[in-house]
Amino acid sequence: MEDQKRHDLHMSGFGKSAGGKYGKVQLDGMGTIGGDLDCHDFIGNGNVSVKGSLTAGKVRIHGNGTIDGPVDAMEVHVGGAAKVKGALRSRTLAVMGRCNVLGQVTALKIEIGGSLKAAHVQGEKIETKGHFSVDGIMEAETMDIHLLDRCEAQEIRGDFIKVRKKGSRFWEQLSISFRPMRLFVRFLNGGIVDVEHTEAEVISGNRVILGPGCKVRVVEYREEFIQDPSAEVGEVRRI
Repeated sequence: MEDQKRHDLHMSGFGKSAGGKYGKVQLDGMGTIGGDLDCHDFIGNGNVSVKGSLTAGKVRIHGNGTIDGPVDAMEVHVGGAAKVKGALRSRTLAVMGRCNVLGQVTALKIEIGGSLKAAHVQGEKIETKGHFSVDGIMEAETMDIHLLDRCEAQEIRGDFIKVRKKGSRFWEQLSISFRPMRLFVRFLNGGIVDVEHTEAEVISGNRVILGPGCKVRVVEYREEFIQDPSAEVGEVRRI
C-alpha cells in the first residue's frame, strides 16, 4: 500500500524539493533534494545534489551528481561524474564516468570502465578497464584488471587476481593514457595471482605468476612460483 501512494518527481531547469519517499525521481537541470531521499528510481541528468542519504532501487547519474550521505541501492550506474560523501552499497556498480566515494564501496559486482576513487572497495567480482585509486583495501573473490590507465591501492586481496596490460580488442590497443599503465600496490595477497606490469612491496599467494613489467620487493608463495625473465624480484620465499 505504501508503494502505491508514492508519486513521481520530475524537475527541469532550476528546482529544489524536500526529501522524502517517491516513486521515480528525475532531475534534468540544476536540481536539489533538500534531505534524505528514498525512491524506486533516481535519474540525474544535470547538475544535481541530494543533501542527505539516497536509498533507491536504481540510480543513474549522467550529469554531475553529489550525494551528501550514503547511497544504498540495488543498481548504480555512473555515466557522468558522481561524488558520494558517505559509503556506497549496491548489488551492482558500473562506473563508466567518474565516481568519487569518500567511504567504502560494497557491491556484489563492480565494473570500472571510467575512474573510481574510494576509501575501501569490497565485492565478489571486480572487473576494471579504467582507473581506480583505493586508499585502503580492495577485496574480491575474483578480480580481473585490464590496465588502460594507472591503477593503485594500498592492499589488494582475492581468491583469483589477474592483471593484464590493455586488452585484445582493437580500440584497447589504440588507447592512450598520459599516466603509466601500471598497477601500484603495497601488498597483494591471493590464492592464484597472475599479474603483469605491477609494482608491489609484497606479493603473496598459493600460486604466483609474474609476467613482464613486474617489479616486486618480496614474493611469498606456497605451491608454485613462475617468473618472467623481465620481471624484477628482490627476494623469493616459500612459506
